[in-house]
Amino acid sequence: MKFKYQSSKELEPYLELSEVIDLNNDKKTHIVFQVLNGVVGDSRVIKVAESAQELGYEVTILGMSRTKDNIYTSINNINVILVQNPKFNLLKMDKFERDLNKRDYRSFVNQYFESSKNLLIELKPDILHTHDMYGIEIGYLMCNYLSIKGFNIPWIHDIHEYVLGLDHLPKNIMNYCSDFEAKRIHDPDYLFTVSNALADKLEEHYELKERPLIINNSPRLDSFKNNYQPTLRKSIGLDDEQLLGIYVGRIGVNRGILNIIEVLELNTDLNIAIITNQEDSFREECIQLAKNLNVDNRLYFHEYVDNSEVSSFIQDADFGLNPLLSYGNSEVAIPTKVSEYVHANLPIVTSSTAAMVEFMEKYQVGTTFEPGNTSELSKAINDLVANYKTFRSNITEDLKYRYSWDFAEHQLKEVYETSLTAYKNRELFELKPKYKIEDLRVLHGLSGAANQPYTITRGLRNIGFKVADNTCFSSGNKMHYGRDFELSEGSQIRKNFYYLNRLLPKYDLFHFHFRSLYRMPNMEFPTGLDLLELKSAGKLVVMSFRGGEIRLHSKFKEINKFNYVDENPNRIIESNPEEYQKKFIEYCRAVCDQIIVSDPEMLTYVPDAKIVPRSINLELFQHKADNFSSIEAWEEEGPLIVHVPSREGVKGSHYIQKALEELRQEGHNFRFEFITDVAHDEVIEMYSKADIVIDQLRIGWYGVASVEAMALGKCTVAYIRDDIEHHLTPFKKPIVNANPENIKDVMKELIYDRSKVIEKGRIGRKFVEDYHCMDKVAVKYKNIYKEAYQNRKSVDPILLNKHILNMLEGELKKTGLLKKEKSRSKVLDTRIAELRKQNAAFQKSSKQIDKEKNTLRNSNIALAKKIRLYKGDSEISIKDVDLQSSEGMSHSLIDKVHYFLNDGTSKKQIFDAPIRNAPFRIMKKLGIKK
Repeated sequence: MKFKYQSSKELEPYLELSEVIDLNNDKKTHIVFQVLNGVVGDSRVIKVAESAQELGYEVTILGMSRTKDNIYTSINNINVILVQNPKFNLLKMDKFERDLNKRDYRSFVNQYFESSKNLLIELKPDILHTHDMYGIEIGYLMCNYLSIKGFNIPWIHDIHEYVLGLDHLPKNIMNYCSDFEAKRIHDPDYLFTVSNALADKLEEHYELKERPLIINNSPRLDSFKNNYQPTLRKSIGLDDEQLLGIYVGRIGVNRGILNIIEVLELNTDLNIAIITNQEDSFREECIQLAKNLNVDNRLYFHEYVDNSEVSSFIQDADFGLNPLLSYGNSEVAIPTKVSEYVHANLPIVTSSTAAMVEFMEKYQVGTTFEPGNTSELSKAINDLVANYKTFRSNITEDLKYRYSWDFAEHQLKEVYETSLTAYKNRELFELKPKYKIEDLRVLHGLSGAANQPYTITRGLRNIGFKVADNTCFSSGNKMHYGRDFELSEGSQIRKNFYYLNRLLPKYDLFHFHFRSLYRMPNMEFPTGLDLLELKSAGKLVVMSFRGGEIRLHSKFKEINKFNYVDENPNRIIESNPEEYQKKFIEYCRAVCDQIIVSDPEMLTYVPDAKIVPRSINLELFQHKADNFSSIEAWEEEGPLIVHVPSREGVKGSHYIQKALEELRQEGHNFRFEFITDVAHDEVIEMYSKADIVIDQLRIGWYGVASVEAMALGKCTVAYIRDDIEHHLTPFKKPIVNANPENIKDVMKELIYDRSKVIEKGRIGRKFVEDYHCMDKVAVKYKNIYKEAYQNRKSVDPILLNKHILNMLEGELKKTGLLKKEKSRSKVLDTRIAELRKQNAAFQKSSKQIDKEKNTLRNSNIALAKKIRLYKGDSEISIKDVDLQSSEGMSHSLIDKVHYFLNDGTSKKQIFDAPIRNAPFRIMKKLGIKK
């Protein structure tokens, strides 16, 4: 699509206007840059865009107009679209506040996005590269919108400033921008920033998975010309014998300009040249101060030269000045002028802000002084003059390259190419070449899960996995377990569609712990369809069940005398009905490549799963054999007993409290700590002080709390079901087995048997070293991943169709389109009965598939055809479902439902087709609002 340029007075004389921008140049990869300003004068955005263009990419910059119209133009032959200013639409809605301290910047940013989203679709970007403090929220909105429209692209964000350090701006701006940054900083694929100091702050404050890359605002190496004329001295008429210090850039009180004028009074042989285009009241204030101090004859102002000429122009000065005062953002800044001084071979006198102190200590190219201290500045200048040759000799070619745009461009090239390569993996059914299983990029999530995802991924890294990350929703990590990054779970599940699209290209194997991204109460639509989308994209999917989500209530009550089903603590039965537990298990069987449980108790409910024990990082659990209460303390106060339940009713906490209270009333001596709702680190600290740790008395096996306690060498108490206790026999039964009926007697014995407590602690530690050590557990996961990779499981069409039918029926019920008296229509029952019959035939056919897998494995196309042949037999139609009559709805609705299930053909099932447009497609086709 082509747009004509519009001329604009606001852009003249800076812009070179052409006649046409071709927004759809299909020959090149298209990078769209975004910044919430007029682009003109933003040298960083322009330089990055120029580099991208020189690297062979098509480039468009989206900026912001000052008018109510979009402006199409170019800067340095780069396509620029200035999107209409949001304030005009906000004024119409009476939502624009002129007072910066009261302005709603979220509405401002959202309105900018609304005005730009159609342009975004027309531009069809392959990479989105956003800039500055508003850009991170705009980038999120753009990527989310693009993913809904079927575009899943890399997103790079450039952090220009330390948002929390913008204390010179209105508090309102800082609050909005810090909120944008905190919520979105984990979303981009890559982060750039301007200095090491800022990268360090961001990495530490936000616990970033990867440190931002540094892109310095620096000159190109070839921009420096020795024979450049006229130079600064000639321009201001100063001979070579005079000492000349220079300052380049904007001027203001925070930039320390008053100090470099005041120092002229102390250093009488010094001349100062300030290169700036700024003409305002502050410049007049500087001139007046110089006159008052009688130094105006040694203060020079000169207008800007072209950015590419600065270093050449200032080369005959003696040193450069960087006198920034200390405020939040200045502490992390290495201004552009610093690299310009380096390229001009000028030593530097700089204020001692944190970033500049680090720079000067590393490269020894000048002196520092206390910010705002004129006498210190005078001394720093004298010291520099005295050691001038040394400082100048330290300005090496290597330093110039490190702080050159050539180096920055190399990093840009690498990031663009790497991100594009990664996002090629979003293509469906892409065949990967054979590689080591450790090369799989693995993601664990999406909950804290007693720190298991974090520990497992550390173990995988230890045994050679290059990428093994874990993430969780911020709302599901109340214990502050470890994670590489967090996802902010919103009230709308559509946000999780966005997250799936962002994660899809970055990982090969998705290992979920008891839930996936799409989860609704009672297995409602679109629960679990993200697993299907991952499978359709050629990803491996593994599900680890953690406990309650699969502990079938009826069976739990049948086989476990101490169950909590009838008591129903915290309404756990209603919150996870057995009907939906079974559906979830069945669905995971149909889709996932592997299903895992942590212990024999859970295997009771999913007997076809694999057991992989809980994992622990023993380096964090230092064991000391004598880490128990002393004999004297034991005799005087008794042992310290600790119980830290995550859910009191489920763990049987009231039985523990009752038993220990009775023992106390009987006069037995012990100390008891009962703790809830504390961070994980505090729990471990409490365990380390304990003599005896009680885990749970009702479930039938020990949990993570027991593993952590045993790792610390503590005597650990938990209920182990009689029928599965034999699993612990080879390990000398490291757990003291207790239940609600005998907990009082068990604890009474332990209180008076210190040697048994210590011995059980020793056995428990040895057991954890042999069975739960994270590196050993990681090897088990590696073997399971290898099996999954070498024997990829095809989706079970029978179970899958049944699952989709159930969800569809639920949606039709909710909208009233399905008759209430026919909650399970005869037609639907007939169809499901037919599916069950077909399933038997399918199972026989699957055996034949298994035999042929080895020969078909190297041909994905042949395998797909073979599987599709069997899938075709299980094809269903629900055209006969009895619906309430609704004007203009009946036949079209049925046709749309059938189209959704069969994706518009008679042979191709939905699980063969891309679903990246989101499962809400069915709702849209049904004409139903979610």
